[in-house]
Amino acid sequence: NNNNNNNNNNNNNNNNNNNNGNNSNDNNNNNDNNEQLFHYLTNDNYIKNLIQKCSLSSYSMKIINKCIKQYQTILIQYYNEIINLKNNIKLILDYHKDDFKLMMNIIDELKRQQPQQPQPSPPQQQLPPPEQQSKQQQQQ
Repeated sequence: NNNNNNNNNNNNNNNNNNNNGNNSNDNNNNNDNNEQLFHYLTNDNYIKNLIQKCSLSSYSMKIINKCIKQYQTILIQYYNEIINLKNNIKLILDYHKDDFKLMMNIIDELKRQQPQQPQPSPPQQQLPPPEQQSKQQQQQ
């Protein structure tokens, strides 16, 4: 039983790793599908062709067309808002990257400008304390 559980855990881990690698592909596919769906839903000819295939009365078609127009307008507004948000996020990320690069350049420049370790100064002749100096001067 323990061996079976371990094998199952390993299989699950492998599946998770495989799924992680596919996330970017899935995102690209989702984006493509969303773009295609948006195109279809906002394409008047496509919608008209679909409705005509349904054999509806002209009154029903008129009502459906009116509703679809309203939904298309809303869809376009949301779509444009989403595009703007994506662009804003991209700009923010670009700014953060630029800020990070700038900070790294500043750090590098500060490292270059740091003074070398101070060299030990040569020993200087020490003068006697002031009391002894005055006595020496009096003796001279």
